[in-house]
Amino acid sequence: MNDAIKQENLAIIEEMRADGVDLNQKYTVEHHFSSHDFKLLEKLAVAVYEQGFEVTDAEEFRDERNRVVFSFDAYRDMIISEAELERDQQIFKPLLSKFHAVYDGWGVPMEDDGEYPDEQVYEEE
Repeated sequence: MNDAIKQENLAIIEEMRADGVDLNQKYTVEHHFSSHDFKLLEKLAVAVYEQGFEVTDAEEFRDERNRVVFSFDAYRDMIISEAELERDQQIFKPLLSKFHAVYDGWGVPMEDDGEYPDEQVYEEE
């Protein structure tokens, strides 16, 4: 992946650390993918699944130019670190090229433990 993604990985990790998130625990990390071509996105989902990730069903939405876009998430439980995120992202890189899809970053849904008024999500934007 490129330097911008690496910098974003570090920024999210630092934000989590600053918020007191215990980064020695496993969390479910969701990687986000999108494409305008449903059939290619479906093939990408199968390929990502074959790499050991769980995948969600594709969803359809419209982008800012009113074009149909399909997306899905791939997730796994892991201890969050730059190295682990980069390992996952390196797995995705050739698949994204092969299936003409976009990597839309990653996120971690955080359980509401009463410390925060609403569910908190750390996510690349």
